[in-house]
Amino acid sequence: MELRDRLRQRRARNQSEAEFEPDIFTRVVAILDHYGMRAEDLAFHREPIDGIVCRVLTRGEIRKKKLPPILFGFAHAKSFSAVKDLLDRLESPYLRWAGSPEDLLLSRPLFALHSQLPAHLLSRYSFAFLYRFYAEKRRGKEDLRGGTFSP
Repeated sequence: MELRDRLRQRRARNQSEAEFEPDIFTRVVAILDHYGMRAEDLAFHREPIDGIVCRVLTRGEIRKKKLPPILFGFAHAKSFSAVKDLLDRLESPYLRWAGSPEDLLLSRPLFALHSQLPAHLLSRYSFAFLYRFYAEKRRGKEDLRGGTFSP
């Protein structure tokens, strides 16, 4: 086979269609619908960050659960404004990978703790697990293999 034909085949394999990614509003509406919540439930949520992290990790939620696919987020007029207010309050680049109400609440603190997490970690692990891991790492207590860091 000629080099030109091999290059064409390789390029054809690499040109797969990009997966549809809903916008952040749609993602938040999908999370709230899936968990049977309203935006107001999270808008006035005042639990400390460590409490959210402990609650999620106590339930054993280290890996993310897949949300059912949704193309567009539909919200009534009252809940639309509540979702928009929630998005303004929780504004963070990590919202794109949120998969639960706890992820929504922890997206901003996680971004403040570590602003350059790779997408594969954000899409695979719960934000509570990542927050706990990078907070402990910052304190110098633990590495990826469970050992301790030396200063």
